[in-house]
Amino acid sequence: ANVCAAAQSQSVEIVAADDASFTLNGTSFCQNLPTMQATVTGVPNGTFSSGTGMSVDIQFGLFNVNNVPVGTHNIIYATNGSCPNFSVQSFTVLPADNADISYTDNSFCLTLLSDNQTPTITGNSTGGTFSATGGLTLNATTGVINTAVSANQAGTYTITYISNGPTTCPDTSTFTLTLEDCTTVGVVDFESQTVRQNAYNLYPNPAITQAFLHNKGAARIANIELVDMLGRSLHTWTQVALQEDAATSLELPSLPSATYYLRVVAPNEAPAVLPLRIQQP
Repeated sequence: ANVCAAAQSQSVEIVAADDASFTLNGTSFCQNLPTMQATVTGVPNGTFSSGTGMSVDIQFGLFNVNNVPVGTHNIIYATNGSCPNFSVQSFTVLPADNADISYTDNSFCLTLLSDNQTPTITGNSTGGTFSATGGLTLNATTGVINTAVSANQAGTYTITYISNGPTTCPDTSTFTLTLEDCTTVGVVDFESQTVRQNAYNLYPNPAITQAFLHNKGAARIANIELVDMLGRSLHTWTQVALQEDAATSLELPSLPSATYYLRVVAPNEAPAVLPLRIQQP
């Protein structure tokens, strides 16, 4: 036997690796979502990094989904403790609809508002829903602005379109539209050589069988003529007594839906021309 044998012992402490766990709000995100954030549930004060194709805030784990390409991506969290560790979370970015819309103009005269005021969907969306603020009447499916008599009033409205495909990520867009009352006109008074502002107002506009001409000034006798877009005379009202600051009823002839013009001729003033939309039900 070896009488010189000896033994020695060493104590070893096994230290657990840092808990590098963190969470995301989900495993898939629409590309049109705002900034998202990774939440550390393990050892704090570590650092974040990401795979190729995206960037993440190194300290707070913030990332802008709008700037991340469609596809699957990784976020890595690494601890800075005595036993550093890391974990990886994968997520998928889904393509979003593009719900951008436009009309042919930002403003229209109520009188000249025709049935073809249909929005153009400039994005890739289909089958969405339209709505509007302030009581603007439009078709919720097509976005066509309602031209029915008295359906809409002058004002500025916000039209909202919410998409419903082709992707699984809806989008929302808005369009600001102004409807103007273009049926109030001023006339030149030959005697005073001044402009009588807001001399006449014509309503409702569009109309069907009856319109009202509101004389904003002193009482006068006028001849009134209804003409079409080519200037052809369609109907006349002669020697009409327009009372001071009052409305006079005009019974309209039966005419197709179209834009016409009312020509008001009174003594000592220039003729006033007001557009009138006749809209048959």
